[in-house]
Amino acid sequence: MTETTGTERMPAAVKTARFIMTLDVAFGLVGLAFPLVAFTATFDVIVLLLLAYSTAVTALTGWVLARWPTRRRRLVWTAVALEIFLLTQRLVLLVVDSDLTWLRILHPNTFFPVTVAIALLLPASRRWFNR
Repeated sequence: MTETTGTERMPAAVKTARFIMTLDVAFGLVGLAFPLVAFTATFDVIVLLLLAYSTAVTALTGWVLARWPTRRRRLVWTAVALEIFLLTQRLVLLVVDSDLTWLRILHPNTFFPVTVAIALLLPASRRWFNR
């Protein structure tokens, strides 16, 4: 007879991080419609660069989510680096626009990357990805 072995359940922190990253991809795909329509209407190079950047970030986040079941240590560090990059990009845009207030800092665009990075750096998450 064959014996079945139970797999370790995904910790709540990892589930939360995966859910938030899934929301990032879903809203990123919806958000791609706006620069796409703007580019087709104007054929402006700046809008094309914005479209390329948005596509790259959404694709990279989707790639990280697609690789999630592999549970590799590199994947955790890639996801954390991506979220820190997104957070830094958001904060730089707020500083450049001179609109750095507490209300803007507590926006989901800054709160979600921090949540994902912290959730993936928790010991339970690291243990799950190391196996």
